[in-house]
Amino acid sequence: MKPIELLGKEFTQIAGLLNSSGIEEVFDDLEEDEEQFYSVSAKDKSWELKIGNGNIVEAVFLYLDYGFESFEGVSKSTTREEILIKYGTPARSGDEREVQFLGRYGAWDRYNYGNYCVHFEHEVGSNTVKKITVMLSEGAA
Repeated sequence: MKPIELLGKEFTQIAGLLNSSGIEEVFDDLEEDEEQFYSVSAKDKSWELKIGNGNIVEAVFLYLDYGFESFEGVSKSTTREEILIKYGTPARSGDEREVQFLGRYGAWDRYNYGNYCVHFEHEVGSNTVKKITVMLSEGAA
């Protein structure tokens, strides 16, 4: 299955198709109004699913720096400029930045497509792709 096809599906419907580590609880102690969600990861750490209410897949994280090969022709060596040419003007984007106590974060671009979004995160100090996130639009900030 393609990552986009996993969105909105109940995890039990797709679990047998995945080579995963199984469901892991992400938060033990929730703060007020914080929603519980779960995570499912590939054994090789190349992808991860965010599982929300009703066991629904809300987001798929594709880690190119851990071996996920490509998504719709975008690979680890694809540059930010190539993504802008292929996908056009992003709905949202940000430049590389320093976050106090957390360190440096690479530039990013997000594209909205009806009920889902695609978010490209780039390596720090480089324009190549580090991670791609495909998520339901309703969960995108």
